[in-house]
Amino acid sequence: MRVQYFTSRGYAFCFSNYTGSSAHGKAYREALRGEFGIVDRDDVIETVRYLANSGRIDGSRVGIEGVSSGGYCVLQCLTGFPDVFAGGISMCGISDLKTLDEETHKLELHYLQTLLGLEGKTEEEKFELFRERSPLYHARRITSPLLLIHGDADPVVPIAQSEDIRQEVERNGGDVKMVVLKGEGHMFRHADNLKLALLECGKWWRKTLLGIKS
Repeated sequence: MRVQYFTSRGYAFCFSNYTGSSAHGKAYREALRGEFGIVDRDDVIETVRYLANSGRIDGSRVGIEGVSSGGYCVLQCLTGFPDVFAGGISMCGISDLKTLDEETHKLELHYLQTLLGLEGKTEEEKFELFRERSPLYHARRITSPLLLIHGDADPVVPIAQSEDIRQEVERNGGDVKMVVLKGEGHMFRHADNLKLALLECGKWWRKTLLGIKS
């Protein structure tokens, strides 16, 4: 229904089944191991470039949005390829991997060990890898308007992940807005919050892709 909401309003909508996703076999899924934040990001960029070069979309009016690790991918794309997107929306996204590794709930504790390939690395190597793959430390490169949506009771990706990158983008003079969903956890579930988030996304795309101020 979310896709229909936007396509019925004239937007083209594309899902990128990037490396690490299911449906392409075990090798494809496991290719993300040690490459989290790199191969998934690059697949999204290649998707946009293909669609633009083949004339299917207007390459100057492309937005990117994602939830959780998808929100992390949004931030990675905006910092790694600042000229590709006219706007971005990160919902309960990750900005600082080291902090996440220390503060996420116990179910996903040490989850990044596999995704980043930390096994066997020294503490110094781990520190450098965390910084290299964390959008927070490259926020100065974000030039696209950025909308952040986060629940204030998120136990998986604490709200500080969005608050920190908001502050960094603001500090560097960027266009950023943060919407806090009261009483919401991870992957929004309450009807009023789902509606609010959808309406905020709609306003953001009208502003950034269509140039309509509302």
